Order: sequence, then structure tokens, then C-alpha cells
Amino acid sequence: MKNWFLALLISTLAGCATFPKSPDDQAMYYADKIEQQYKSGNPLDACLNMTSALAQPSGKAQIKSFLAKNPIYVKQLEDSLLNRARALTSKYEAFDVLNTTREISDAGIWRSSSSNAIVSELNASISKSNVTNSLDWMLGDDYSKFTSLSSTEGEDLIFHRTLNILKDTKRVPRQVNALLKFVESKGRNSSQFTEVFNALPQLNIKRSELTDEFSRIFPAFTQERLANLSLKIKLHCQPQDRLLQEDIAAKLKGLSNNFIIVPELDSDTVDVVVEKLRHDERAIPERTQTVTVSDTEVDLLKAALLMPRNASYLYDYTSGGANLEYGYAIKASRKGGVLADELIRDKLSNTYHSCSNMRVQNVFGGVQGAKFYANDDVRAKCSGSNQNNGGVEKLRQDLIDIIARKIADIPLLAKTRDLN
Repeated sequence: MKNWFLALLISTLAGCATFPKSPDDQAMYYADKIEQQYKSGNPLDACLNMTSALAQPSGKAQIKSFLAKNPIYVKQLEDSLLNRARALTSKYEAFDVLNTTREISDAGIWRSSSSNAIVSELNASISKSNVTNSLDWMLGDDYSKFTSLSSTEGEDLIFHRTLNILKDTKRVPRQVNALLKFVESKGRNSSQFTEVFNALPQLNIKRSELTDEFSRIFPAFTQERLANLSLKIKLHCQPQDRLLQEDIAAKLKGLSNNFIIVPELDSDTVDVVVEKLRHDERAIPERTQTVTVSDTEVDLLKAALLMPRNASYLYDYTSGGANLEYGYAIKASRKGGVLADELIRDKLSNTYHSCSNMRVQNVFGGVQGAKFYANDDVRAKCSGSNQNNGGVEKLRQDLIDIIARKIADIPLLAKTRDLN
């Protein structure tokens, strides 16, 4: 029986070419890739590499030379761009088709009639996507490059789409700044400006969207909106616990700038009571034990290669942590009406474990360090080791976060929070 096995891992990258450094060599590299991709029936990747080649100083000459020798690829290139223009899947693709067509046309690779045909198909597809909402063109998009979108009819669709999205706080993107810029460019006496002004109460404008520019154009609405966005909250704990109260208040402020914590109640204030019903903290003392794995339990190959005969594998396993079992009642009211009366209870755990001092001990007592896992069981225990990350204090902070988020989820507060 052999005493040792020799295990060697050799990684080779046969035939893997290094990306060239000089621009001319890069252009040639892309030209070679283009030919390979056309031959393998992949005109889309060939087109992408063509634009990369054209970006190099000698790329134009190399691409023209390549296509002059292979005129069939010019037709494939045109057909590929036409097909993409007719079946757009994204706004990014629309811009990419347009830019690629222009770059190829500027390089003099084909007749202007080919570019005109592609751009014509592209504008037709874009116009259809604007009417059907399939690509959601917005005022913030640079659609001036497309004649079908910058027309009066096309731009009107984009204007109303952008405006309607602002009426739903959950829809994105919310192009508030682009809308302001657009209506101001049309003038304060324009129908678009009047339509936005009349729609302001339905737009659900968030605090973060009330910029200086917004205030300059719609000053009265901005002032009124800021006042309406703020929600006053009087928070207190039962039994009285000032530290808990301050911690929950700080967390609520972090959840929304619209939450204003006040010391006294008035007619518009939401009265929130956090009642402690159960709060049991238990620390799990840290303990370290030495675990021994006999040679028969060690993976066969590792035992043969890395351990003397009949030796044992040992490691120190450290564990500890904390548990927190809680129960809290959360009540909220305003103007005599009950907004919430809920009970939250659960058990939080924060445990940790780690392995250290892995070693091999021979039958004579000699010890040497080990840099391997004895078997899958040891790997499972030790590879997911985690350190002590705060114990009971961490659980307290987690509980404060749970309570604060539960308060913020009360419907009236959630509505205000989401307009942050």
C-alpha cells in the first residue's frame, strides 16, 4: 500500500488570447471576432464588436476592408439592425440601434439609404411603443433624437404618462424635475402648466421631491404640502421607560422625516402607547469544548495524506449568545378614534459559534497544526462560524426596530411615511 498520494491541480488556458494593448491591434482583434461571429450565425454580437472596432483610430479602415471582401455581411448587418428596430424590447435597445446605425453610416460603410431605412423603421416602432405604453417613454428620457417622440402628438403622450405616474406613489420612475422643466419651458400660460397646477393635489408629491425648483414654480402648494406631510406623534411607554421611549422615537424619526415627535398632545397629534407585557432576557454563557475526531471518522484521502497513522483530529468549539422573549401591546388613537390596538410577541435569538486551534495529535502525544476540515460534519460546524455580535444588547436594538416599524405600519402613519 502506498504511504503517500500525490495530488496536483494544473489549470491551463490553452488558446486563450491576451487582449491587445495598441488601438490598431484592438481594431484588428474586433475585426477577427466579427468574422467569427458572422460565420457562427451571430450577427448581433458581430454588430456590437463592429461598434467597438469603429471606436479605434484604424477601425474604420479595417472594417471597410473586411466588408469589401465579404459583401454578404453588409446585408446581414443591415437585416440585423432592421429586425432589432422592428421588435424593440427596451428603450436602451432603441438608443443602441440608432447610435450603431449612425456610427456605421458616418464610417461610410454603407449607403445612406440603408441608414434611412433603419431609422424609418425605428421611428415607426418607437411611435407604436409610445402609443401602446410598451416602453414607457418619460419626460426624463432623451427622446429628442427620435422624431416620432418629439412631435406634438408624441410629446403629449409622454407628458400625460409622466403626470399620471406621479399620482401613484408606488410607480417609478417619478420624473418630477423633468415635469417641472417641461411645463416651465411651455410657459405659465400654457395648457400643460395649467393641467399640472390643477393636478397638484392628486400627485402625492413626496417631501424629497419638494425641491427649491418646485417651490419656485409652485410656492403656495409647496408650503401647504410641507405642512400636510408632517404628522405629530406623542409617544409614551407603560410602565414608564424613558430610555425605551427615546430609542423608539429616534428609530421612528429615522423611518420618515415626516414623523414629528412631540412632548404634548393636541387635537391633531397621534397618541401612541407602547405597553410592555413580557420582556425576558437570557444570556447563554460562553463555553469552549475540545472536540476529538478519530482517524476512522476523518475523510479517507485526508487521513492518508495529512495525518500520521492512528492520529486524531482535534479542534476547540466555542459557543454562546442570548435570547429575548417579548410581548408588547401597541395602541394608537387620534381625536378620540382608535387607529390601532395590536399585540406583538415573539422570541429573538442571537447565538454565535466559532472553531479554533485545529490540530492533529499523534498516538505519542505530539501535536501539529491542521489547515483542513476533517470531514463534512466539521466543515458544516466550522465553515459557518460567526463571532459574538452584541449579545443581549443586539437583541434589544432588534426589538426597538420591530416596535418602531410596527408603529410606522399603522395605516395613517404608513401613508405619511411613504410620502417621505
